[in-house]
Amino acid sequence: MELEALGSPPSRLTAAYAGCLLIERWIWETKKIPSKPTYRTDGPTHTKAIGKQVIQLRKASAKTLVGAGQKTGAVFQALRYMGKDRIDDHVIAKLATALHGNDRNLLLKQSKDVPAWMHPVVQQIVAHA
Repeated sequence: MELEALGSPPSRLTAAYAGCLLIERWIWETKKIPSKPTYRTDGPTHTKAIGKQVIQLRKASAKTLVGAGQKTGAVFQALRYMGKDRIDDHVIAKLATALHGNDRNLLLKQSKDVPAWMHPVVQQIVAHA
């Protein structure tokens, strides 16, 4: 499964919970399926119903939305979702192989806007060519 399977969400919107579960499933081969997709947005928090599906939109800070709609955004959301204690060489290798050269450069450039604990992880992903 490639990160492209996450699709490109509309501008300023990222499939944080659902996207991270897809990435976690890809990395750890788990079978988790989100029952209520949650999306991060810079707009107000609210809930939308589309048919029988309920979608939750949650306001997020600019730091949380770094790279939204790009592969790099999916990587940052996966790192945030998994937390610094669950990131190991296996995760770094999986994320590195999913990113091409331009994506790795963009990841490094965008990392200035993410939490400090992600900086060494991003450097490891970029160096894992």
